[in-house]
Amino acid sequence: VVDVLLYNCLCVSLVSAISIALLIIIFKEPIASFLFDNADVFSVFLLAIVLPFLILESFGIGTCRLYRHVKKYAVVSVSSQALFFLFIVLFYNCSNIQGYRIVVYARVLSYILTGLIAFVLEKEHYHFFGKLNFPIVKTVLSYGVPYMPALICSWLLHSMDKYTLRIWSTYTEIGFYASAYTIVSVMAVLRTSFS
Repeated sequence: VVDVLLYNCLCVSLVSAISIALLIIIFKEPIASFLFDNADVFSVFLLAIVLPFLILESFGIGTCRLYRHVKKYAVVSVSSQALFFLFIVLFYNCSNIQGYRIVVYARVLSYILTGLIAFVLEKEHYHFFGKLNFPIVKTVLSYGVPYMPALICSWLLHSMDKYTLRIWSTYTEIGFYASAYTIVSVMAVLRTSFS
């Protein structure tokens, strides 16, 4: 029963993520100018590509927690931040990628790999050949849709520091701030994964 619910929730989430990804691709120029203040359409395209992998990562972590797979949860949590840090170091030292693109590319690759790791670790709980149970989908949507305004407000609140810094500083300074904040987040994840 839990696997049927998981399958239906995952399908709805993946369809939503793919729909949002298509909207991002359609409006890539305005999004690129808002996020990067230039025509970096490729980074916006990467944002669209990574959305389904974020869903896989979230469901993988949730499944690990649901079935109390503590070791798998620790592997996914630590690998997410460790891969991000590793890709930052690799891109900084071994490539001609510069500026904020280092962080964008590292984050995208770490999300893709972590999503695949989470999915593979919990693959026995995903059955992709079943039919959607529309009463379950309707119940899930009626429960989840009211949370969307709160999640959007939370996202805005957590991103507001970077948007505010954008007004009073340069993108280079915001990149340093985001990188330093990420290093602290890595240490926090390592601490919480083992406590």
